Amino acid sequence: PGAGLTAERISDQITIDNTPPHIKRLTAGVSGRRATIRIEVQDEISILAALKIDIDNGDALPLLPVDGLLDERIESFEWQTGLLEPGEHVATVVATDRLGNSSVKKVVFHVDP
Repeated sequence: PGAGLTAERISDQITIDNTPPHIKRLTAGVSGRRATIRIEVQDEISILAALKIDIDNGDALPLLPVDGLLDERIESFEWQTGLLEPGEHVATVVATDRLGNSSVKKVVFHVDP
């Protein structure tokens, strides 16, 4: 009887990330008929891949962070709306990391007549 074959192979490191980014801050400051939306997002493991915002369930718009590059686990965003009608409005933010995990957060704000 011969000796059994033995072999060993080491694979590349695998990162498992099932946690979505955390939208740490979402505020809306109203000035006249416009609102400035400020957002801070953090992911514990992965780099952020996208942030989209919509107002009142309208078209979702992609945003770039303040520094212009989505290249960190923590990013800050600032965006100003166009002219809004007086009344209550909802800004919805969706943050997604590079592994496809997403989180959603909303802020309600009011524009005076």
